[in-house]
Amino acid sequence: DKRMQRKLLKQEMKAIRKAQRSQQKELDELRRRQTKDAVHLEKVMAKKIDKKVRQCDAEAASAVKQHKREMLDTQQRLDAELKQMRKVHESEHKQQAKAFRDAITKRKQSPAAAA
Repeated sequence: DKRMQRKLLKQEMKAIRKAQRSQQKELDELRRRQTKDAVHLEKVMAKKIDKKVRQCDAEAASAVKQHKREMLDTQQRLDAELKQMRKVHESEHKQQAKAFRDAITKRKQSPAAAA
């Protein structure tokens, strides 16, 4: 009777160990798959991030170029306005100088100045 119990106990233990090994194998397989999936996911996310970074870099470069163009256009416009203002100022100055010289010439020639 005891032998039979021992035999049954041994068989039970053997079955339990077998089930444990099976469960451990399954667990190891799940861990391996999870790691593999995590690595794959990491690679996919890295690619997406790289793509987004490149896109942002391109947009930033484009914005910088556009800003430089706008700044250059503004500078050229301001230079042209300044040149025009200088012309006008010089013209006005010449007119005033001519008027001043004419006034001096008239004063010298007027009879009132001689008396």
